[in-house]
Amino acid sequence: MRYGLQVAGARALAFLVTASALSGCGKVAEAPPRPEVVVVVDTNLPTPLVAGRLRVDLYAEDGTWFETSDFGRPDVRDWPASFSVYSDDESRARLVWVRLRVHPEGAVDGYVGERFRDITDPFARVDGDEQPRIARDGRDITPATEPTPLMTVDRLILVRLEPQTRGRVRVLLDGACVGTMVKMGPAGLPVVGQSESCVATEKEREVVAKLPLEVDNLSTPTSTLAGTWLTGTCPPAAESDTRVCIPGGATILGSRENVEYTPGATFQLDPAPPRVFGLSPFFVDKNELTVKELSALVDGGYSGALPLAYDGVLAQQTVANKLAACTWSFKAKDRDDYAVTCASYRAARSICQYRGGDLLTEAQWEHVATVAGHRGKARYPWGDERPTCARGIWGRVPLPPRPASCPLGDGPRRASEIGTDVSALGVRGLFGGVVEWVVDDAAPYASSVWAKVSIVDPVVVDKGIAQVTRGNSWISDAQRPTFRFTPVDQDGYQVTGVRCAYPVKKP
Repeated sequence: MRYGLQVAGARALAFLVTASALSGCGKVAEAPPRPEVVVVVDTNLPTPLVAGRLRVDLYAEDGTWFETSDFGRPDVRDWPASFSVYSDDESRARLVWVRLRVHPEGAVDGYVGERFRDITDPFARVDGDEQPRIARDGRDITPATEPTPLMTVDRLILVRLEPQTRGRVRVLLDGACVGTMVKMGPAGLPVVGQSESCVATEKEREVVAKLPLEVDNLSTPTSTLAGTWLTGTCPPAAESDTRVCIPGGATILGSRENVEYTPGATFQLDPAPPRVFGLSPFFVDKNELTVKELSALVDGGYSGALPLAYDGVLAQQTVANKLAACTWSFKAKDRDDYAVTCASYRAARSICQYRGGDLLTEAQWEHVATVAGHRGKARYPWGDERPTCARGIWGRVPLPPRPASCPLGDGPRRASEIGTDVSALGVRGLFGGVVEWVVDDAAPYASSVWAKVSIVDPVVVDKGIAQVTRGNSWISDAQRPTFRFTPVDQDGYQVTGVRCAYPVKKP
């Protein structure tokens, strides 16, 4: 049998190799039609954020691993991809296993053998024995890496080659299956009637069965579903809108780039390991909640929990005056343009719920700050350009032994100083200003709590642990928006503010 792969679209790529594992001892048939199946692979995940590379592995009917290839597919025009599997022996039917994995560029781990990790317990220790392996012409060609399971859609299919029959099968690598590994069989190799694969339902696998063949159809479709998973339609925006609609779709929560993370720091949580999740469309406040807006809520009847109040002259918080940076006041009338500070988690959530929404989840917040409106995952809300002091309100306080990064006046600052701290979709102040409560509890990403959340709209709430804040404040230095913090004072630290999310109502 021979195996060839050709990617559809303008960025075509082709290769052909002999697969001795299946060729047998028969002579190469010269008369067409030879048994052939074209496998058309599409995905509904966005490029290049998640659908950046396609890994293809082939196995014989007895499970022998005989071919492996990996291709960069970072452009929407690279999808769908197609390749053909065909036999030179027309005397009998054959089965071929095809394993397909789509994942972001760079989302790979070192290969230590086929290790099944269930999505509900993805961090359980599983020792590898570096098996199975693949050889060609007596040379070991086993890849040194494999796609990271939590960031990969992993699909196993079974193709049947019938004598004198040609056709195609179509496969969708569905975002609902991200993180659900293929369950092979004994020795990490596929077995008929035992091997399982996710098809279209979150965290569920089905026994792999032969795909239906479209006989005499060897064509490759030119349209793709790439980027359509969960993406919704936003209503038309108005100039006066105080909220921004986020279309939803796939996102990456967390980062391996945690060089600024200090292990053991009581106020920081590790931003690793990253995972792929899906989000439904939602609205988010364009700006952090201001004193003026909160005053209007109170005047309109809001009677829930409030931030700590302070009527004196605003200044940096000190040991002698722990309220000096609290902007909320019933008496002071010159603070309309200040973001609300000293808000507890309880007060922030109560305010958002009164407004018809809730605090953002961690996944929503990070999506708005790093993914929404970008092709990939950006380093900062506006893109990859490093922040300057004109970008927003951050780095105003010395962090001994270093001086202040942006010595433009400490203490809480007016929202009008926000500068160009604006995300790709127009959300303001995500990088600086005040830190913002999110709804999730402070569970480590590598914990069983996060392993059990839904792939779509994940949230970790009411697990009896502290809550999380996101973003920088006028005190913070230029830390990335992937970072997670747990304030020392959960009742209302001086820089904690409020931003809310709201559902998009279906027509």
